[in-house]
Formats: sequence, structure tokens, C-alpha cells
Amino acid sequence: MDVSAGKRGRVWSCKPCGYRGEKLSVTNHVYQHHLSLEDYPFSCRLCQFTAFQRNKFVKHGKWYLEHKMRVADGPEPPVSSYLQMRDNTAMLEELMVVLSVEESVRHWESRRRPSSLPPPDGPPVSLAAPATVPLSVPSLPPVPVFITSSLPSSSLAFPSPAVSLPAVSLPVVSLPAVSLPSSAAIPPQSALDSSLPELLTEEDQQLLDEFFVREPSSTEVEQSRKTESLEREVERQRRVIEEHQATISALRRGRDEAPRSFHDGPGEGEPYNPRPQRSSAPLRRSPRKLQSVVRVVPRPIRPKPQQRPWHRSPLDDLFQPDHPFHRSSKRH
Repeated sequence: MDVSAGKRGRVWSCKPCGYRGEKLSVTNHVYQHHLSLEDYPFSCRLCQFTAFQRNKFVKHGKWYLEHKMRVADGPEPPVSSYLQMRDNTAMLEELMVVLSVEESVRHWESRRRPSSLPPPDGPPVSLAAPATVPLSVPSLPPVPVFITSSLPSSSLAFPSPAVSLPAVSLPVVSLPAVSLPSSAAIPPQSALDSSLPELLTEEDQQLLDEFFVREPSSTEVEQSRKTESLEREVERQRRVIEEHQATISALRRGRDEAPRSFHDGPGEGEPYNPRPQRSSAPLRRSPRKLQSVVRVVPRPIRPKPQQRPWHRSPLDDLFQPDHPFHRSSKRH
């Protein structure tokens, strides 16, 4: 079975999904994706653990908790006592197929990684001589005068040469003399305002005031904030006073409804009697009676029930060999 591409052997394929690879890889793929746990070749009689790899099945007694609980009462039994094997070769042959040599070679050739490129003929790039090819610079037209004159003269990166502009002669224009009236001849502003006709009515002025909203100044904003804070504080104080009044009225109502003694004083609407009639009953309770009322009877301390070990449960008795319902028993 000498096949190229590393002599990896014939290629196996999975019939349901077309997965290809070596025989062991395809076998594991079929067990994981196309077979149920009941079809695995290895199973344990103690904990019902299943596996399709013998090495994993042998080591499950060290980490599988269910198996460790089953053998916690005694020494661990040998593997042959709980190993159960199932022959499913026919089932694997129905789901796997081996490909021909040509198809195997074609498959391994497609999976081959690309080899490294051959080294170049010349030296490495870091040791190569610098390029001496002359560079061609495009010829640009001369820069206009107004651009060079606008560059800063103190710049070292863009030194601007001295540019001499031709002198421009502007014509002299003579303006006519204008005689301005003296300050005494100008009427005051109040006279001008009174002389102007009333162009806007009161309704138009109101519309203009509504349209052009004047922004409040910082002083007005601060004053409005202070006013709002004062209003909130007054409202809070009012709520506190109302709560206090409600509490006082509730206390008074409860006091009036409760039975009163001589020391409580007269009730609401009753006249004050400085010399009340003394009764034969004591006015206050005796200390012994108060002590009997306040006394707290301690609760009896109950003993805790005996706890069973954590690894023991009522169902563990079913797995004992002497139990009538044990699988090794012949009573059922």
C-alpha cells in the first residue's frame, strides 16, 4: 500500500456526508456524527459509560464520578469484570468505503502543503548595492509672480526671491467741496422723534414683540433660578409641616381612644378635676407582674438528626450483590 504524498495509505470516505481521510480519522468521524451512544463498541456494566476508544474506556474509572461512586465501598474491580464489548464491524462497513489508489493519490496531492520557493540568484535585499538608475524629473512651468510674492520671506523651506514690481501711477481725482451744517443748525433727537409720523400701530408692535423673542440676560436667568429654588424649598417645608401635623393628629387620636388613668390627665372636652376619687385598685403594676410580662421563655434546643455519609444514598443498597433486586441476583 505504497501511495505517494508521504505514503499515507489509501483514503477512506464517509458515505452519508463525503468526509475523506485516513481510516482511523474516518472511523472516529462516523462514531461522533452518524452513530448513537448505544452503538459504541465499549460500554461499562457498572456506570453505563460508553466509548469508541479502548484507551478512553479503560481510564474512565479514574475520572468518571458515577463509576467512582459505584466502587467506593470496596476495592476497584478489574476491567474484565465490567467491560462489555460490541461487534459493530458490519455497521461501519455500511457507512465507510475505501477509495482507489488513483483517487487516494489525487486526494493526498491536493492536501499537500506548498513547498518553499527556491532562493534567488542574487544576494539578499539588505546586502544589495543601491540603485544607480537616474530619475526623470518632469519639467514644470515657471511659478507666477503673485504666488512667489505671497510666500513668507523668513521661511527657510521656501525662500522667496526679491521681486521688483513696476510702479503704478494713479490719477489724481479732485472731489467737490461739501458744506456741512453747523451743530446749532441740527435739531435735537427728541424733536426728530416727535416730528416722525407714527408708522406702526399698537397691534403691529405687539406682533413684532411676540415674533422677536428677547433672550433673557444672565442676571434674569440667575434671578429666575433663585426664585424656582425658593419655591421648591417652600413646597418642601409645606409638605414636611403637613406630615408632622398628620403624625400629631394620629397620635392624639390613638391617645383618646386608649383607656386613660389618673396620671394621663383629663381628656379632650372634659373638665379638670384636681381631686379625683381614689379607687381601691393599685395605680401601677407591681414589679413581679411586670417581670412576668417581660420574661422570655427560651426555646428548647433540639438535637440534630444523624446525617448519612455523602457518598451513601438509599439507592446504593440496590447495587449490593446480596440485594434481591440486584442484576446479579437470580431471584428475578
